[in-house]
Amino acid sequence: MVFEAILFLAVLVVSSKLLGELMHRINQPTIIGNVLAGIIVGPAMFAIVQPVEAIELFVSIGVFFLFFLIGLEEIDLPGLFRVLRGRLFAGSAVAFLISFAAAGIFGISLDMEFVNAFAIASVIGASSLGVTAKILTDMGKLRSTIGLEIFTVTAIVEFIAIIITSVLIQVNQSESPQIMDFVWLFSNMVIFFVVAGLVSIFVVPRFFKMLRQHLRAKQVYFGLVIGMILFIAYFAEISGIHGAIGALLLGIAVSRMGREEYKEISKNIGVLGYGLFIPIFFAGIGLHFTPNFFDIPWWVIAVFLAIIVGVKFGASYIAVRIARMQPASTVAYGVMSKGAVDLALMLSLLEFDMLDDSMFSLLVFGTLITMVISSVELQRKLKKVIKVKVGPPNLVFLPTISDKQYQT
Repeated sequence: MVFEAILFLAVLVVSSKLLGELMHRINQPTIIGNVLAGIIVGPAMFAIVQPVEAIELFVSIGVFFLFFLIGLEEIDLPGLFRVLRGRLFAGSAVAFLISFAAAGIFGISLDMEFVNAFAIASVIGASSLGVTAKILTDMGKLRSTIGLEIFTVTAIVEFIAIIITSVLIQVNQSESPQIMDFVWLFSNMVIFFVVAGLVSIFVVPRFFKMLRQHLRAKQVYFGLVIGMILFIAYFAEISGIHGAIGALLLGIAVSRMGREEYKEISKNIGVLGYGLFIPIFFAGIGLHFTPNFFDIPWWVIAVFLAIIVGVKFGASYIAVRIARMQPASTVAYGVMSKGAVDLALMLSLLEFDMLDDSMFSLLVFGTLITMVISSVELQRKLKKVIKVKVGPPNLVFLPTISDKQYQT
């Protein structure tokens, strides 16, 4: 069985990388190639790889690495607090809430349980920054006014979706969810954020800096950072918080460190994460994909796809108008983007039995369609944006990443 799992991992790594390369060559997100690899070699098609326990362990670790790198590269908490009362935050909230409400109400109309319906809705309402940030980087517009505004709004929507989905997952663990369960879990999460925030500001940077100064053996520092990611994820889980949130907060903490320490951690964790664990995670999503979702009534499939693609774009367009960003349709295609976060949250819902295989596969299918549409349209429209200027830093997030970091 051990050797069989090694074979499965080898097939997943090679196939996900090769199909990711193919997608990159045709200007599509490499994530699509990773997921397609899992579908092709998994039970949905050739059944070369099965989702055995060892594979699921790698997939779980991939989630923690993914969220650590999201916190490290994408989420700027001081920037978030800075824009809380601004037009960009208002627009971001609208972008999430319209899709969230539409999907949640439709789920309830299908007799889904309330918590499950709105957990699915929070994933549908989510945006994901990775694909959009890479497109902006490739086209040299990440730090232009339009690039910074797209980055900011998408990052806020992404953050809102992560928090709400995590709360709903934890509420679902209660035998009979009540309003007080929502209040308690949200309060628990706020406390966790406050404590983690204080630790990230006053403890983590000093601790990592001290380690770097005193350790001499090669890669010991790197290994301790990996251990810290897994420890934080574990303690978050036993605290009633999704482990991915703990990894996200640690990533945010590390992003506040000095430039030299930040670059070293980002480079090393990025190589291991993007090189091994994260592609396996996305390929693992493909392993759970089933074409049986076509057994769902056609009108249910049509409405969900219309919400995932059409309502999501409409919500993004309305949000862009509220935030007074121009050109509106270009920014909307950036804000509607789907990707890593959505897929990670979907897999979490599947693991907690909050959606079945058919609904999971339908959501994955809709997400892949949205990724292609937003990617193609954003690239096409950005080519028409000739004038590029740097946006005012007091209104937006400033990416902590370098412009070259999304090339991986």
